[in-house]
Amino acid sequence: ILLSFGSIVLAGCAAEKAGRDDLYASLKEKSESLDARVLAGRTIVIDPGHGGAFDGTLGVDSLREADANLGVALYLWGLCTDAGARAHLTRTADRDNLPSGSSEAGDDLAVRVAKANELEPDVFISIHHNSNFPVKRDVNKIEVYYRTGDPGSSLELAGDVQIRLARNLGIEISEVKPGNYFVRRHSTARAAILGEASYLSHPVVEERLKLSEKQKLEAEAYFLGLVEYFSR
Repeated sequence: ILLSFGSIVLAGCAAEKAGRDDLYASLKEKSESLDARVLAGRTIVIDPGHGGAFDGTLGVDSLREADANLGVALYLWGLCTDAGARAHLTRTADRDNLPSGSSEAGDDLAVRVAKANELEPDVFISIHHNSNFPVKRDVNKIEVYYRTGDPGSSLELAGDVQIRLARNLGIEISEVKPGNYFVRRHSTARAAILGEASYLSHPVVEERLKLSEKQKLEAEAYFLGLVEYFSR
């Protein structure tokens, strides 16, 4: 399923500057318009992708995806906790979950998803930022992946999060896709998604995400998506 939001092609320097200025500029919606109390008592696991031995993608100025993921996840954890949710993180620092003697990414993922499943979560959200190969610095879009084979809860949550990210991050192209990634495939949460909110390989995105206030902005967009999902 592809959900696109009015992609407009503009020409000239003024359009390029406008696009740069709008990226992670400000929250376009006010959280007060939704009743965040619907999160009270919900168990939400937030998974900051990568960490420790696993950098994830690297920006052109060497910002690690693992660090950006963690910053957004920590803010999202705080927002959910303040709303009364039982929020949990699969990591709270720059570390991995590798068993002793292992260097395999699959082992790290297996440990973190097993810990998450023990909590019997209503929602599992894995936070990521994307890149492409070969790298094209002008590519930037939102991609939210839902658990393959779950066209119900996971797809609904992915759609709610995608809409809020698209409205608030200033990125023209956004998609909801099925994905068979390890953490979602093995998650037993009622709804499981993985968000690629933007492309860290895009220099302006990297510039923005070095700032804690922009990491918070992204977390607020995720939070609005969660509130919308639980409101139904």
